[in-house]
Amino acid sequence: MSQLLYLFCQLLIILPGLINTSWYPIYNVSTDHIFYQHFIDSTLARKLTDPINHALGDVKAHAFQWVSVTGFRESLGNNMSIAWIALGGSVPNRQANLTSMTKDAVAVVACTLSAQKNSPVGFNLDDCYPIEVSRVSTSDHRAGLLGMSLRSLELRSTRSGSALVYCDPLWRDDMKHPGGGCRIRLRQDGRWTETATGEPSSFYSFCNSVDRSNPCGGGFSVDLLEVSVNQNGRFPETKLLVGLPFSQPFGEAQLINNALRGFQGLTEGGKQSVDILSSEEVNFGTQVVWTPPQKEAFRSGNNNTVTASEEANSVQSTREYLALVSAPSGNAGSSITAYRHNGFRASDVVFRIRPKTSDMTTFSGFGQALETLWVPLFKNESRVDYAVVVGAPFSYHSVKGPNTGRVYIVCPDLGRIEQEITAPPLDGPQSHSFFGYSLARLGDVDGDGIDDIAIGAPGMREDSHQNSVNGRVYVHRVTSECKLAPVALQ
Repeated sequence: MSQLLYLFCQLLIILPGLINTSWYPIYNVSTDHIFYQHFIDSTLARKLTDPINHALGDVKAHAFQWVSVTGFRESLGNNMSIAWIALGGSVPNRQANLTSMTKDAVAVVACTLSAQKNSPVGFNLDDCYPIEVSRVSTSDHRAGLLGMSLRSLELRSTRSGSALVYCDPLWRDDMKHPGGGCRIRLRQDGRWTETATGEPSSFYSFCNSVDRSNPCGGGFSVDLLEVSVNQNGRFPETKLLVGLPFSQPFGEAQLINNALRGFQGLTEGGKQSVDILSSEEVNFGTQVVWTPPQKEAFRSGNNNTVTASEEANSVQSTREYLALVSAPSGNAGSSITAYRHNGFRASDVVFRIRPKTSDMTTFSGFGQALETLWVPLFKNESRVDYAVVVGAPFSYHSVKGPNTGRVYIVCPDLGRIEQEITAPPLDGPQSHSFFGYSLARLGDVDGDGIDDIAIGAPGMREDSHQNSVNGRVYVHRVTSECKLAPVALQ
C-alpha cells in the first residue's frame, strides 16, 4: 500500500486499475485509450502550505516546490492503520534574481491519508504537519536543499514504529562551507518521539572539524536499513547509509551504525560507529541504496499465500544486506559497487556493475538513479534473489537522439566481482525524455510475487524556446528471468 502512495505523491499520478483493492479503485471503466490520468486533491495546495505559512509567519509558501517524497504506514491497533507521506522542498525567493538555488525557505512536511470509498482514487488527503520549516540565510547553518534526499523505514520488529530521515547537502557548520547534514525523526505509538536529550530529531553532520566544514555534499543521497532486534534497547539495530559525492578527491559514502541510538538512554542500545566507504571513481556516492529487505511471503497467482521458499521449490534465498554506491563518473568509468560490512571500518567489495563500453558513446549518467527489487529464486540459480536497477537518464540513442535515457537491470551472480549486464535495457520514448532520471520500487503491483519498478522521465525540452512538456512515469514488470518487461503496465 505505502509503495503505491509513494508513486502517487512523487508525480501526482494514479495508475487506474493497478491500485490495491483496499483502496477501492475504479475497476469498471476502460483504460484502453488512457495512458495516464491525473487525480489531484483540490485541497492539496492549501493543506500542504498552511503549516509552512504558520511556521514562517507569512504567506510566502504559496509557491512551495517539493523535490522529494516518501511514504510509510502507521499501525493504530485493531488491524487499523493510516498512511503518511512526507515531502521535502523549498519556497523560492521572488524578491531576488531567480535561480534554482535562490530560496526563501525550506521545509519538510508530512501528511496523512485515509481510505475513502467515494474518492476517485479511493483515499483522501487529511491533514499536513510541519516536520521542519526554516528560512534560508547566509548567516546561519541552513541552505536551500533541505529535504533533497528523503527516506522512510517501517520498523518491522517494533510495534507502530517508523523512522524518517531527511538531509540538506548544503548544511554549513561554519556558515560558509557546505558539509551537509541529515536528521532522523522517529514516529512511534501515534506521536513523533523525542531523543533521549529532549531534541525532536537526531542530527548527523558531515565533513567538519574544529568548527569548519569542507564541501562534500553529505546527504546528497540516503537510505535506511533495519538489521535486527537490538537486545539492549527499545529499538532495532538500524543502519544509515549516506552519499557524499563531492568529498575530495573522488567522493565517499558513510555507513552509520545504530542510527536510532539517540532516541534511547545513554546506557541503552550499544555503541554507535561511522564507517567510510571510498573509491577512486569520480562522483562516488551520488546514489546509495541497501539491498531490499527479506519478504517472508507473497501471494501466488491462485491467491493462495505461500512462502517464497515453497514457491521457489525450497531454493534458499540470499539474505545478505549489502550497501550499493553509484559513481556516474564518465564514459567507461561509471559503476555500481556493492559492499559487505564486516564490522568497524571493515568492508569488502562483493560485486561491481559497469556499463558496456559499446553503450557509452557519451556521458550517460549511469548510476544517476539506483534502486533494488526483490526477485525470488524460482529454481536452482547462482544469482541472488534481488535485482539492481540502474538509471542512465542522459543516454544517447542513435535514432531517437540525445538524452533519451536508458534503464538497466542486473541480478548479480555472487560468484564473480565484475558483473555482466545480460538483460536488454529499456530506452526512453524520445529524445530529451531523460528516461531513468528517477526510480522507485513499488512492491508487487501485478501479484506475481516479484517487485515492480516505476521509472521517471521528466521530459525536459532541448531549449527554452520549445514548449514545456509534462513528465511521465512508467510502471514496468520484472520477470522471473530478471528482465524488464519491454511494454509498460501503464
